[in-house]
Amino acid sequence: MNSSLLTFETRRIISVLVLICLVIASSGCTILSPTQYPYIDDILAEDVTLGDTWKEINVQGKIVFHGDDRFLSLFIKPPFQGDPANRGIRRPEGELFNPEIVLVDKSGRRFELSQKGFLGEMRPFFYFVEKVDPNTEFVTLLIRSDQEISVRKVTWTYVYAWEPR
Repeated sequence: MNSSLLTFETRRIISVLVLICLVIASSGCTILSPTQYPYIDDILAEDVTLGDTWKEINVQGKIVFHGDDRFLSLFIKPPFQGDPANRGIRRPEGELFNPEIVLVDKSGRRFELSQKGFLGEMRPFFYFVEKVDPNTEFVTLLIRSDQEISVRKVTWTYVYAWEPR
């Protein structure tokens, strides 16, 4: 009788230890996983002022179709503010706008991007309007805005998919 109690208690202790190990292991995986910021930002330009004339940015070799989801994002500077509910950037005076963004491939074909959402209020992101072959080689980013705006950086962003860079 005494030995069966010991076996029951031993099993109980082992079960508790296994549970503790599982909790520790799963929290370690959470810390190491990319879910906290699952994006890779490849910087295309920094400290850019956009205006009503096209700004040309050389992107040759920088627009790569890694990951599960790819988009162009702008890190806008105050006093401008993102307005996710209305899908635009808001001037201090309250006017809503979005810049025009076009990627040009090595054959000269133009691919328009449109504003689709925000990663926080200060970071609008833009997707291709049409489906694009992932082997397309882009050489130039054209960007302009009818409202002058300062952008901290322009990035090609993709969702980390455990791929080597």
